[in-house]
Amino acid sequence: MKIPQKQPKPKNRKVIAGSSKLMKINKGQERSRTGESLRENEERFRRVFEEGPLGMALVDLDFRFTKVNTMFCKMLGYSKRELLSMTFKDITLADHVAENVQSVKKLIKGKLSVYRTEKRYI
Repeated sequence: MKIPQKQPKPKNRKVIAGSSKLMKINKGQERSRTGESLRENEERFRRVFEEGPLGMALVDLDFRFTKVNTMFCKMLGYSKRELLSMTFKDITLADHVAENVQSVKKLIKGKLSVYRTEKRYI
């Protein structure tokens, strides 16, 4: 006759519950670090954009300027207010507009990963 053996109690039951609580705390800390990292990256981008030595602009899908930096304004001779009321087509030589529009559309569709160009402005 076999004597039934006692099943050992899981020793890690409390640890599992504890690790679950620890995991929740760690996820909260991770979210906090992620938020902090995002804020730091946004601030870094803002400073490079605003204070950098290069003229830079952000445009929307209709090619309208949504943000321009001081160097871009100086380079083109327009105020921020003027540029924000324009599209890049308004300041690009007619010879370059079609090529630029096609390249940007390819970029948006993912057919290009990067688009660089040299052009003259008006």
